Amino acid sequence: MIKQYTKQESDIENRFLKDLQIEILKNHLKIIFLLSIKRNGALSGYDLLQRIQNKYRVNLSPGTIYTQLYTLERKNLLKGQVDSSGKRVYSLTSDGIKATEIILSSRNQIEKVFNSLLE
Repeated sequence: MIKQYTKQESDIENRFLKDLQIEILKNHLKIIFLLSIKRNGALSGYDLLQRIQNKYRVNLSPGTIYTQLYTLERKNLLKGQVDSSGKRVYSLTSDGIKATEIILSSRNQIEKVFNSLLE
């Protein structure tokens, strides 16, 4: 049987799901950034912000984006440098390349962790 929601219940459900999506994305920005840069080459913080908005239909603050980029730089996974147009772009370091390989080779294990949360 399919439950029929009132408009108010549907609005509550939609807000909850949107908040949950934002929380999940924020908690996994490091993975998103590393894999985006691996697949596309050097990207700016603005490029990454636009990719998240376009792919996930979520608006994150620039502060959220840049905090994670600086964290990845401090962990030596990304290297930021100014390109010829004056934009700061980020590329993978050798440690960042290794991290992306680990992420991709561990995909099944990562999926199992998420699936176990829903059991």
